[in-house]
Amino acid sequence: MWEWVWTCLEKLGDLPARLDTYIVGLLGFLGVIWTLNHNAKLAHDTREKEKAHRREVITSSLITELKIIIEQIDYCKTLSTGNVRCRFPIHRENVIFEALSENLGLLSTTQAMSVMMSYSFHREFYTRLFTILAKKPDNRYFVMIEGDQLQPIDALLNELKTRVNTALDNLQSG
Repeated sequence: MWEWVWTCLEKLGDLPARLDTYIVGLLGFLGVIWTLNHNAKLAHDTREKEKAHRREVITSSLITELKIIIEQIDYCKTLSTGNVRCRFPIHRENVIFEALSENLGLLSTTQAMSVMMSYSFHREFYTRLFTILAKKPDNRYFVMIEGDQLQPIDALLNELKTRVNTALDNLQSG
């Protein structure tokens, strides 16, 4: 019987010496897996923070540009009383919107939809304006509108202001 035990121990040979190597290898492998997982989580968190930052930049930039449009509308509406000439700026190029349009997917569906609708109507606005006024722009920067001409375009200005205010409200509400 002792011969059988002795034979088994000889077959095991240097297993105890190799066992510590296997344990160290297993611990090292688990450490590498944990490190990869941890780095992936850190990278994901960093990407989420970058997206949140880009979303904030897009939102604040669009709010600024939309407020400029509102100021243009308010300027002309204040001049609509009386027989004053209004120098309405032709602001067809929405530089901020066009630069950031590829990132609108970072906004919520409601925000993106209202922003798209307001800018779409803003682009149509000038075609409608020139049709109502039955004249071409005085130059590429502005069109002169007489005080009495503001009455027919008042509804158009109100609709544009409503759409822009809707977009502003959606952007500011988060």
